[in-house]
Amino acid sequence: MSPTLRNWLIGLLGSWAVLWALGPLLFDSILVRSFDDDLQTVTLHPGMTVRWTSEGWGLTRIGSNGLAGCEPLTILPGEDVIVLWGDSQVEGFCVPDDRKLVAQAEGLARPSGSAGVAYQSGRATRFLSLGRSGTDAKDWSRLMPAVQRKWDAKWHVWVITQWSDLQALADFEQPIEESSSRKPSPPWVRNLAAVRAETLVRAARRTFLVSQTGQWRRLQFGMGPRQVSHHGDHDVPETSVEGVEGVAGTLIGRLRELTDEVDSKLLMVYAPAVPRILGGYSDLDRDDESFAAFSRNLDLAADERLALVDAREAFIDLWTSQRMLARGFHNGLPGYGHLNEHGNRVLAQLIVNVLSGVQLRSIDPER
Repeated sequence: MSPTLRNWLIGLLGSWAVLWALGPLLFDSILVRSFDDDLQTVTLHPGMTVRWTSEGWGLTRIGSNGLAGCEPLTILPGEDVIVLWGDSQVEGFCVPDDRKLVAQAEGLARPSGSAGVAYQSGRATRFLSLGRSGTDAKDWSRLMPAVQRKWDAKWHVWVITQWSDLQALADFEQPIEESSSRKPSPPWVRNLAAVRAETLVRAARRTFLVSQTGQWRRLQFGMGPRQVSHHGDHDVPETSVEGVEGVAGTLIGRLRELTDEVDSKLLMVYAPAVPRILGGYSDLDRDDESFAAFSRNLDLAADERLALVDAREAFIDLWTSQRMLARGFHNGLPGYGHLNEHGNRVLAQLIVNVLSGVQLRSIDPER
């Protein structure tokens, strides 16, 4: 073997060895999912530790039943169980376990005076997080009966960070799209996680997947100018006033059926990405009209099992009074992306205030 070829191979293999060793520290963990017999659904594999570095920096312990950042162990007699639902915002990989929404809410709800606001029952309160990346209200509603049978929750809390997550419930009869997050991990994923191949997975994702959508990238090997596809870059059609009101009515009907089925109360927390400061300050969201119609219809329904709180005012106040944004991290864009520890704290206070009997829809969270 020539010295040039030998040095080339040593450099290639050596650099990969260094990256392979550093990968578990620098890149997101490989997520392993398994089927949970209790909940009859696919969850993250219990006992694993998830490291997240692409946005924020956090370690997450996966407890029993795939609960991210919390471990129910045994629910003691007399303890009230509150279940938090949502997508990756509630899952909270971007922040450490003690700064997640579920941890901050439980800390605030402890009955001991110095620990926070006392929950109105005066009893110990356990918060469990069923937040899962890529899910919406259609997923949550289908899983709620099994969760209710297992933990007999007093309240279910839906954290709605984008209107489409709630609107999905209006198309309840439509089948849920299959994705890797809804299926148990195949053996090759488990094997990659076992040998800590985060570097290889990161390189493959950057090469073959579009980062913004997660879909397969179209690789082009021809000569000449690159052809850019604008698939998916279209304006969202506007919905008429009658259509917005119709969707709101359908949603409330579905929600009533759901609370009757699980025999529990449901709190919905609307928490879109406001305010935004890049390109000029804005505290408006494109779904404001849809949310307003839903709120009006919910008021008219006057259903004691359905509660709603709007987090936008609290997020705006967080910025105007403390110059802190509810979303964004040091390695991302301010105001965009996932909820940070400040956003989790505000939402936790809102949730605990509602459960403590504070007037709904006009909450001014304590700092």
